[in-house]
Amino acid sequence: MIRGSLVPNITFFDAEGNLDTKKTKWHMRWMFEKGLDGLFLTGSYGSGPMMTNEERIEVFKAAKEVASEFEGKILLPHVGCIDTASTLELATAAEWKCGITWVVLNNQCLGWPQYHQVLMDLDTQDADH
Repeated sequence: MIRGSLVPNITFFDAEGNLDTKKTKWHMRWMFEKGLDGLFLTGSYGSGPMMTNEERIEVFKAAKEVASEFEGKILLPHVGCIDTASTLELATAAEWKCGITWVVLNNQCLGWPQYHQVLMDLDTQDADH
């Protein structure tokens, strides 16, 4: 069972839009030093949906490195993607490349088929209406 105070971790980027691993690790360490029990990685607050799988895996590795400096810290990486193959890649990497036991999965595009249909309908409507 997972217990304690877990919060989303913010992922930092540099001025060119590249992942700033150093600053992200600083923030993770700061959060653990303040007494947090764990971090939720690469969810919407952590910019996961806007990142490549490689960037997300880099965040997982950074988090594992920082968490190993403390006792009993929990890491929950979000691995949900728009496609199954990418989701499986992230889940597998979290465990096998990063040594993280737990993952979180939810649909990134909840309601997308309905939303897409509305956009299609709007696009094909007569301009006079």
